[in-house]
Amino acid sequence: MFLYNLTLQAPTAVSTAILGHFSGGKHQEVVVARQQFLELWRPDTATGKLVVEHSENLFCRVRSLAAFRLTGGSKDYIVLGSDAGALSLLEFDTRGKRFVAVQYHEFGRTGLRRQIPGQYVAADPRGRAVMVAGVERTKIVYVVTRDAAANVMIQSPLEANKAHSVCFDVVGVDVGYENPVFAAIETVGGDGAQTTKQLVYYELDLGLNHVVRKWSVGISDTANKLIALPGSSDGPSGVLVCSEGFIEYRHSTGGANVHRVPVPRRTGQIDTRGLMIVASAVHRMKNAFFILAQAETGDLYKIAVQYTADEVTRIGIKYFDTIAPTSSLCILRAGFLFATTMESGSGHQLFQFENLGDEGGECFSTDTEHDSVPEFSAHELSSLALVDEIESLSPVIRSQVHNLADEEAPQIYALCGRGARSALRIVRHGLEVSEMAVSELPGTPRAVWTVRRRESDSCDEYIVVSFVDATLVLSVGEEVEEVKDSGLLATAPTLALHRVDGGGLVQVTPRAVRHVMADGRVSEWQPPQGREIACAAVNARQAVVALARSGGHAIYFELHDQLGVLREHEQALHVGSDITSLALAPVDAGRVGAAFVAVGCEDQTVRVFALDAARCLEPLSVQA
Repeated sequence: MFLYNLTLQAPTAVSTAILGHFSGGKHQEVVVARQQFLELWRPDTATGKLVVEHSENLFCRVRSLAAFRLTGGSKDYIVLGSDAGALSLLEFDTRGKRFVAVQYHEFGRTGLRRQIPGQYVAADPRGRAVMVAGVERTKIVYVVTRDAAANVMIQSPLEANKAHSVCFDVVGVDVGYENPVFAAIETVGGDGAQTTKQLVYYELDLGLNHVVRKWSVGISDTANKLIALPGSSDGPSGVLVCSEGFIEYRHSTGGANVHRVPVPRRTGQIDTRGLMIVASAVHRMKNAFFILAQAETGDLYKIAVQYTADEVTRIGIKYFDTIAPTSSLCILRAGFLFATTMESGSGHQLFQFENLGDEGGECFSTDTEHDSVPEFSAHELSSLALVDEIESLSPVIRSQVHNLADEEAPQIYALCGRGARSALRIVRHGLEVSEMAVSELPGTPRAVWTVRRRESDSCDEYIVVSFVDATLVLSVGEEVEEVKDSGLLATAPTLALHRVDGGGLVQVTPRAVRHVMADGRVSEWQPPQGREIACAAVNARQAVVALARSGGHAIYFELHDQLGVLREHEQALHVGSDITSLALAPVDAGRVGAAFVAVGCEDQTVRVFALDAARCLEPLSVQA
């Protein structure tokens, strides 16, 4: 049995997003998880657009993400929780443009299981440890260090399990350079006992190398989210506990001093249930910080925490703006807010801050007991301005395939979103393009290529169109014009075309393999008399051509480094069945050629042959 996997289009829904310096530069980037895809997005502060730098299929379901920076480092790593039953510490390789696993530790079975950690990950703000937790019972802490060669290392896992417990959220508490502390919302019960939610502090003792349950306190049974506050010289430390209708400040050193503030609600809201906070972001400024939190209705609130030394004196919350409900919020230092929407009425959005919402509005603090929940009137965007939007279909409620537009391919009609933000989306096959120029063709083309003459060229120079008995070469500029002096043969169809190292072009026709060099000279190889070339494959340093009606006879060529011409290999390839198709991989950086060639035959088989010098043209695999 052979299993092939090809995703034609990545999911548009974003489950979570994190902010950091993942390339090691000065500019911030956003890493988003789209089910099994992990992508790096870079906001362009000049144009206000989001640019996708890299997208990679991890072949696992991403459950949680956290940004992690080692003490004294300038580059952020990615802590990944997934259904693979393992903790992954990823680094973005700027040279290879890919995500690299610098550490990978297995701790359980694969799948979305309640007791297997991965649903929650949290990182120590000072870059010393990470915690990965499951929905039930299991919590594991890893100490992260560097070895003598400055490579990232993780020590043996330390367990902080609690029987009959259910976890709702985990964050890393900023306690400066004291022992790392992680906060969790838990319920503990069993044997018919009544369960209540607790805020629990887990402390990692770096000296004794073990995790202890340091402190716990009872909280509201509707608590669902934790927001960690800056600590040390940047803030008071501790966490904000978000529950139904209220936000309260808690810390192990706070004692009975609990600051509790109600979440304002819209005027005339029919539902009497309190609002739940679903997303938040903490933004640090010089000697200050503020928090943006979003309720399930989409309303944004600005939370300000006043403190003296390590003691919180006042908490204020005010209505900020209203956007679509999101799964993640990221505040960039360049003055942008990135929001990953959960509804399809609007895509993932990038906003620019017009102001911080300090003028106007009422601030509801903890100094006064409120007998009723404060109310406000929602308004159009006043503190934010939308600068970019990435389309999203999530969630798709129902879809049907019809050809109502009477086009060549049918369309997908999908009902997306929920409530007032629902939408009917029409999805068409293909990519949207901009028409730059139009040129009439003398016939029906059979193939088309775009090529550059030199590797340093930023754009393709030629458009080469192959017909049944001719080849047309067009130049790409302000206008599309026919070229007569390209060196390519125009009186025969073209089977393959590629730019080779050194600046030349290789054109394969039924009667010849032509190497048009950069200086205009042409080197030509012709098949035996009475034979034609049926198909071909070419890359920057290699070429393979198959002869028609030859019983599977193929010729292999390599680029001679000193002479700069294609040289026929001393051995020929014999398959035993007429060849109908050929494929060569592109030449990777640092290699002298592709490692193998794939051959499709008339007897319904696909054969793979080696091309490296040690075993050139030896069969590697046959698949029927």
